[in-house]
Amino acid sequence: MPIPTVQTISFREIRLGPWAIHGFRTTDIFTEVFGGEMRLMRLATSVPPRAALHFSKGLKASRRIPGRAAVDPRRGPKPDVLFANPQDVGDLNLLAMSRDDWIDCGTRKILLINEAWESDVVSWGPAQLEVIDAFDVVACQFEQASAALQRRIGRTVLHSAIGIDVLDAPWSPEPPIGVLNLGRRAEGQHDALMAWADDTGGWYHFDTMRATEANDVFLHRRNTARLFAESAVSVCNFARFNDESRRGNYTEIGTRYPETLAAGAVAAGVHAKGELFDREYGGLEGIVDLPLEGATVDEIEALVQLGRRRDVRAANRRRALEQLDIAHRIAELLDTVGIDRPDGLRDRLGALRDAAAATA
Repeated sequence: MPIPTVQTISFREIRLGPWAIHGFRTTDIFTEVFGGEMRLMRLATSVPPRAALHFSKGLKASRRIPGRAAVDPRRGPKPDVLFANPQDVGDLNLLAMSRDDWIDCGTRKILLINEAWESDVVSWGPAQLEVIDAFDVVACQFEQASAALQRRIGRTVLHSAIGIDVLDAPWSPEPPIGVLNLGRRAEGQHDALMAWADDTGGWYHFDTMRATEANDVFLHRRNTARLFAESAVSVCNFARFNDESRRGNYTEIGTRYPETLAAGAVAAGVHAKGELFDREYGGLEGIVDLPLEGATVDEIEALVQLGRRRDVRAANRRRALEQLDIAHRIAELLDTVGIDRPDGLRDRLGALRDAAAATA
């Protein structure tokens, strides 16, 4: 079969927060491997940068500001495939507001939703469901969201796990930082790590501001990627571990896991459970438990020493190259929906194999 022509919709100009950076790269890479055309979603200058988040639930709320979001005009002919990778309901709303700009593009339309929980899916109203209905292929990065959305719309919703740009992620075999703890913080873990730092003089690095305060999401990602690479241990708990009202009883794999493994750091925390976690993160010495209530100084010191072992770090890095790159996710998705892999994707998969073989 001939390789299809592709256009993508990118939300990178909206830049609502650093959590969306891997979605930006997913769209970048999807565009690059097909040699496609990227079209940017833009907000009108009169709309505050975070306004779209508030046009969410029920009664086609996003239609209240028609014309306030638009997708760049198409430069080339209508493509065979249109790909969009919204982060969450806010981006779904932008797609609803800009529907006329993209609805006639693509014989097949593919929608990959990054962060959605069952609690989100059941609350979505007509505006969000109309967007979803316009796409032939729908996938979610969280397993329980895929199942919940499938029940809601009555047709197949695929699961496509989180990936990151591993080739672009730095790693270091000799990290100077002992423990890195970014994002949501369990106070028990934090207190124990502070005690370890006070007792041993070790370097415990943690953030003190919300991610929403990052003034440049691309610099933020570059900086945090280097911090992961220079850390022996990265605290990794399952996604939204302290937000049960949003996640319910589910434990999902958040972006912290592939970020940590790509950097070679040891992932320490309370982990997601299930077949996916066992398949992609199981069997690694560099995946260890750190209870939410914390651990002793000696136990934490042992984790740090483990995270300084070159063989452990190299194994984590190899796993990320072999399984967790965005290219693997794209390949799995294309294979599932019956689209041939383009040469650009084959080249990237080859580069990942070469890098894994060279990592020691």
